[in-house]
Amino acid sequence: MGTVAARTLIESLSERATIFVLHDFDKAGFSIAGTLTRDTRRYEFTTEVCMIDLGLRLADVEKWQLQSEAVRYNFDPTCNLKENGATAEEIGFLCECSGSRGKRVKLNAFT
Repeated sequence: MGTVAARTLIESLSERATIFVLHDFDKAGFSIAGTLTRDTRRYEFTTEVCMIDLGLRLADVEKWQLQSEAVRYNFDPTCNLKENGATAEEIGFLCECSGSRGKRVKLNAFT
C-alpha cells in the first residue's frame, strides 16, 4: 500500500516525472493505485500528481481472456472499490454474493 513516505516521494517527483502504477485487477490493486495519488486522512497532496495507471482493468481481462481466481472477503469491498475508481461493471466482476466472495485476476495470468 501507499505509505506516507512513498506518497511524499511521489509528490516530490511529480513535477519532474510521470508516475506509472502497475497492479493486479483486485481490491488491493485498486487500493494501491488510489492511495498513491489521492488525499487520505494520513496524507494530503499539495500538488497534483501526474500518474498513469497501467494496472489491469476489466477491459484487459476480457480482451486477453485472462483467467480469474476465486477470492473471499472478510468484508464487502464495494465502497473501497468505488472510492478507488472501479466501475460498476468491475465491481460486479470482483464482488459476488453480497460482497463476501468474488474473483480477481493477477498480473501473472498473462502467459
